Amino acid sequence: MKGLLTSLITVLTFTGLQAQSLPSAPKLVVGLTIDQLRTDYLEAFSSLYGEKGFKRLWKEGRVFHNAEYTFCNVDRASAIAAIYSGTAPSMNGIISQRWMDASTLRPVNSTDDTAFMGYYT
Repeated sequence: MKGLLTSLITVLTFTGLQAQSLPSAPKLVVGLTIDQLRTDYLEAFSSLYGEKGFKRLWKEGRVFHNAEYTFCNVDRASAIAAIYSGTAPSMNGIISQRWMDASTLRPVNSTDDTAFMGYYT
């Protein structure tokens, strides 16, 4: 038993076991969401795309043909927040495009920022 253990340790020592290196991180990650655009339209009009534009994204990227949400009453704001954060509205805080502020009883837009006046367009 002692000889087997010694042999095993010797073999493992000289086999040059190394940790596998992780693949390098991508230089750029692009997320593209087009509201109300069906994937069959992307395929139907693919002959109009440039080789370094949508065609490249279509061939080399990831396309989700049938995305579903695990929460009810999906609107644009909550859907896009869920796509890019990977979380439900209860976690990311974007529950709708507009909601009622309980303390002021006034509607709040999801893009409102009290620190920045903006253009109000």
